[in-house]
Amino acid sequence: MNRTWENQFDDLGKDMPKIARKLESLGFMDESWGNDICAKFYSDHFSLMVWVDYENENDREFKIGKRFAIVGKEDDCIFETDSFNELIETIEAIKEIGDQK
Repeated sequence: MNRTWENQFDDLGKDMPKIARKLESLGFMDESWGNDICAKFYSDHFSLMVWVDYENENDREFKIGKRFAIVGKEDDCIFETDSFNELIETIEAIKEIGDQK
């Protein structure tokens, strides 16, 4: 069985299926693993990871962290937000910049 956010994490939020579908449509692959603190999606094309934490802040391991984080190759956090729309806008802006090169 492949590891996915669905079988590695309990109740990340009722919006998680929509989030996963959108990230996958943008070229991110689900690389979630239960030993991580939350779901993880990776894009080889962008060399970026998107971490998706629990919707409920009380369920997050780090209470001060945002729900969504974009992380680069060197494990540097590029962007954090609690807004799914801001996450997608940022990914699309990164994609647009990459497409212009």
